[in-house]
Amino acid sequence: MKVREIEESEFEAVAKLRVDAFLAAGMVKDRETPYAQCLRTVPDHAQHGHVLVAYEDEKLVGTVTIAPPGSPHADIAVAGEWEVRFLAVAVDAWGTGVGDALMASCNELARTAGVHNLALSVISDNAAAHQLYARLGFIREPNRDFSPTAEVLLEVYTRPVN
Repeated sequence: MKVREIEESEFEAVAKLRVDAFLAAGMVKDRETPYAQCLRTVPDHAQHGHVLVAYEDEKLVGTVTIAPPGSPHADIAVAGEWEVRFLAVAVDAWGTGVGDALMASCNELARTAGVHNLALSVISDNAAAHQLYARLGFIREPNRDFSPTAEVLLEVYTRPVN
């Protein structure tokens, strides 16, 4: 598997992969919700952070965004942290290690940049994501949890960069 920074020619494919993955996981109800629309704003995410893509045998299988504190897509990152956002794996690649590879690349990029911590938030009912991040050594930070809307609770996790 190869993980690297996104190229402009991949913006549409990454947007589609994100929405498809979040729909399949039940994290968005349909393609026109405000959050689904946010998932499609890949050029803006690339402009204000790092968008990584994962390929297996020349097929796009995953993506993740890293947002520095103070950037438009960082909800929780503080000084010394980068925020992991929009982790998405193609449905046919679930359970194959794509998420692990993308997170390892986030860690390496942050380490190279001198960042001390990674932070992320996960909707409270996404059990698979909670298991992934706990397995990767992320620790819950309940004092940083927040609700962007009345019906959504986002639980925060952090981990030192290693």
